[in-house]
Amino acid sequence: MPCKIRVSKITISEEELIKLLLSFTTNPSTAIIVKEHIPKDHYHVYLEDCLTPPTIRARLQMVCPTKGNDSYSVSTTHSDWKGYQGYLVKYDDTTVMWCQKDIQELKEYYESQSKSSKNAKRTDYTKIYNYVIAKTEADSRTRGDSKIITRLILEFYIEEQKIFNKAHIAQILNTLWFQFHPSDEGFIDTVLEEANLRTQYGRRVVTKSTTYFQNPE
Repeated sequence: MPCKIRVSKITISEEELIKLLLSFTTNPSTAIIVKEHIPKDHYHVYLEDCLTPPTIRARLQMVCPTKGNDSYSVSTTHSDWKGYQGYLVKYDDTTVMWCQKDIQELKEYYESQSKSSKNAKRTDYTKIYNYVIAKTEADSRTRGDSKIITRLILEFYIEEQKIFNKAHIAQILNTLWFQFHPSDEGFIDTVLEEANLRTQYGRRVVTKSTTYFQNPE
């Protein structure tokens, strides 16, 4: 079973780390190790025919200073492993530390899958937008009620037999809201605040934009 590893802190040299990571698999030729530099240097790894996650974690713990496992992570969960490999090598400013595969082929595969995913999301959004417009056509003022819009989005999901993803639904709601209310300065301010937080800290944060409609001013 493939696995992915992220390492952000080490007490050994980079050369020793790569040797250690490759020892986790019986087939090093399938491994990919890259070094990303933003927000600070850290490593991402793809392995096939590897040791079990508990064993890998136990060995990483010996060389990674950690509190609550914040300096490394190991996972065997991913929906498209070839796409993940392409994701690792897609950026020009990422340093490839180990890869014996065709990097260009991996990049092209990732880009093709990414385009397909974007097109699917765009199609879904258009369908939801048309659904909400049709359902609120009799009284367009209901488009100013975020709870009504949210309920319509959920109804669309049920009709299409889609599984709820609250984060994705929040993104759709945010997009619809601005499309219906482009002059909402309060909403624009939350987007700017989120952009500022992401730029300042370089990490995922809980932002007001996802909770904007829970406590409207």
